[in-house]
Amino acid sequence: MHVIRLLDPSLDENAILTGPFATFAKANGVAEVRLEWWDVEDQSGNVRYQLWLYCADGGQLFEAGTTNSIAYVAQAAFWPKDGAPADLGEQLAVSQKIATKAHPDSELAGVAFVED
Repeated sequence: MHVIRLLDPSLDENAILTGPFATFAKANGVAEVRLEWWDVEDQSGNVRYQLWLYCADGGQLFEAGTTNSIAYVAQAAFWPKDGAPADLGEQLAVSQKIATKAHPDSELAGVAFVED
């Protein structure tokens, strides 16, 4: 629900859980499309981030177990927000190689974790 509310804050819980496709017009139809959720672990195996991918080319990167978004994906490109670790794109690119080796058909395979 949090991701849908990021896209359309006017939607309440009831609308999100019971509304038809037209309800999500301002949210780019996200409630009706595939959602991938990836846990991103550090070298010790602790989950540091959770990456949600949706709408074929968009997503949000949250601090693990929170709704604090630290980066987003738009048009399959990675965009860190102010305050994100400087090497976050590099960390995610390494994790992406590992995950997509096992899941080559995932939406994750199409995301470019590069920074300008």
